[in-house]
Amino acid sequence: MPLVTVKRLALYLTHLGMLVDGGVERISSEELANEIGVSASLVRRDLGHFGKFGVSRSGYDVSTLFDRLSGILGINTETPVVIVGAGHIGQALAHSKNLGERGFCIKGLFDINSRLIGKMVDGIQVRAMSELNDIVRDGRAPIGVIAVPASAAQRVADRLVAAGVEAIWNFAPLRLVAPEHIIVENVHLAAGLLSLTYRLRERHGILLRFNVKAPALPHASAGSDGEEQGPSRHV
Repeated sequence: MPLVTVKRLALYLTHLGMLVDGGVERISSEELANEIGVSASLVRRDLGHFGKFGVSRSGYDVSTLFDRLSGILGINTETPVVIVGAGHIGQALAHSKNLGERGFCIKGLFDINSRLIGKMVDGIQVRAMSELNDIVRDGRAPIGVIAVPASAAQRVADRLVAAGVEAIWNFAPLRLVAPEHIIVENVHLAAGLLSLTYRLRERHGILLRFNVKAPALPHASAGSDGEEQGPSRHV
């Protein structure tokens, strides 16, 4: 399954969850597509990978579709996670209720800062890196989160791989090198903000003052039908 399709499924699931909370019982592919910003045919094609969900002219049962997608994406089963880096990002993730609602259970929060080790963050104790291997093994955590500066990210990635994780969620602005069997997903916060500021400057003509011809930027969307790539270990 292409990664871009999986990401769209996650968007569908998030919106369906809001509909369930709001008591909405049925939704058409056109209505779901409009809310996500894709075409109705793409919604039907994405869902069609997993069988028949809707009824012609009647749409989808919201609760049923939510439950099916939850199972497909693994939300209804617990997935243990460890976080390395107990700074602002690491603590924000530890405090996040969204992770728990999506089936993720934080088994450990780690740091090298002696002032942070022993601190409790939303009921999770910050531990020394020397405990990483044991926590990953005993907690059977397949996912490691990197929330450290770029200068330390590769060393942390190596430690996580050695400890036995199978996937890495990387918040450091660094191109990690990992074995082929390790799945790496990157979150580039600064890159996203810089893209926004560039587009704002372009919109207001600020670039013209510097005689800069603004190149066309790709407008990424959940419904992009461009090149679809699976997870890469070099990102």
